[in-house]
Amino acid sequence: MDLYNLTKLTLSYNSLTSLPPELGALSDLTKLWLGYNALTSLPPELGALSSLALLQLFDQRSSRIGGPLQPSQTQPSTTTF
Repeated sequence: MDLYNLTKLTLSYNSLTSLPPELGALSDLTKLWLGYNALTSLPPELGALSSLALLQLFDQRSSRIGGPLQPSQTQPSTTTF
């Protein structure tokens, strides 16, 4: 199954503690919902998602999410916590 043209992905309510770095290959992704999980870090590969306009991370079981994620300076983005 080819998911490279995927534009929206909801992974909320899955008790995820980490994300695969392969998510960074979804170059057409514009919205990524990750709420209600247990994430403690984000893979740096997510910083390559230049089309990402919405990254939703609210209500993680962890009080802090770390990682070297650097948003693109060329694309406006909205992060909802």
